[in-house]
Amino acid sequence: MQPDTSQWRVKESYDYLERLPPEGLAWEFLRRNMNYQRDYNLRKSERRSRGKADPAKEWGLQVLVDPRESALGKPVCWSPKVDPAVLVITRTPDLFEPKIPLDIPVTLTQKSVGGLNAVSVFDDCVFNVIFAARSKPTGACTALLPIDEDCLSRIETLTRFWRALHGRTVPPDTRMTSQQRRRIRLMMQAFDGRANDATYREIADMIYGASRVAADAWKTSALRDGTIALVKDGKAMVEGEYLQFLKHRRRK
Repeated sequence: MQPDTSQWRVKESYDYLERLPPEGLAWEFLRRNMNYQRDYNLRKSERRSRGKADPAKEWGLQVLVDPRESALGKPVCWSPKVDPAVLVITRTPDLFEPKIPLDIPVTLTQKSVGGLNAVSVFDDCVFNVIFAARSKPTGACTALLPIDEDCLSRIETLTRFWRALHGRTVPPDTRMTSQQRRRIRLMMQAFDGRANDATYREIADMIYGASRVAADAWKTSALRDGTIALVKDGKAMVEGEYLQFLKHRRRK
């Protein structure tokens, strides 16, 4: 099972990438990974067997998802270990008073070893939530925020979630710039072209335009170098660097 990338020559087929959060973009690259496709197929055939390790965590996921599903279809549940934008929610301990009940709206829940995975939607804002108790709390809730290198990112996500929950203006997700999104789109199109046995010249024609590519000698063209770099970077994202999309690039 693998995604259909046969329409790589149609630029409009990549328009949906502009609307995806970093989690969706990461998934689009991961589902193109042949080893992931293999793991999903094996896991599906062994679904009824017990005692086998779940390979989902090796890919940064809570549960494996069919690679034929685009990010616009079934939501992908990322592990909070790799994605600081995943909120882990539990019941508020008795240490805190008074307890104010919260009704967190959720859609599309799925259980995993880590708890109950859910998607919480507020207008255009989508949040990935894990209920640690494997069920949605009915009373007061508390977010678990490890004091680690991603603590600031988790606080930012919690702030956005709190504002959405209380009907306030939600600031944009700052993990990715519009310039990065444009390059990601080109990387994916270039990778898909190569996966469909297209030459670098054919890929360049689709990305930059045939007339622009033909204006210079191909072997010494800067557009040739740029095309090769797009394919190389796209391949690196598919092979594991997709996880970079999930975190802020912070100075150490």
